[in-house]
Amino acid sequence: MTPSATHLVLIPSYNPGEKVFETVRAARAHWAPVWVVVDGSTDGTAAQLTALAAKDPGLEVFVHERNRGKGAAVRAGVAVARGRSVAYMDADMSIDPHVVPDLLAALETHDLAIGSRSLPQSMVESTYVVRTV
Repeated sequence: MTPSATHLVLIPSYNPGEKVFETVRAARAHWAPVWVVVDGSTDGTAAQLTALAAKDPGLEVFVHERNRGKGAAVRAGVAVARGRSVAYMDADMSIDPHVVPDLLAALETHDLAIGSRSLPQSMVESTYVVRTV
């Protein structure tokens, strides 16, 4: 991984399948740089993401050879990040990437910003039962 500019969005992933490519495309449409930490995936996405990153200077891919867990993937990205702020989002796009710039803007004046789908003012549209229970 290489140091970032002002803001960095980190996407930890483990066997994300095709959904990670949609997430990366959406994330890259809203900001740069985007880093994906592939955490020991066995589904072939590490090689595909690495090939994609070779064509996109705003995308970095870091690969853990074995699964260490989401926390380890986030820590690995944050540990080498340089810049004013780092945000992370899940590979399954459980939040809409267009709201991440709002989170990054909050970090301009605060040390920490947390997005939550649980707040009363949150606008969550989901048909994924696990995310709504």
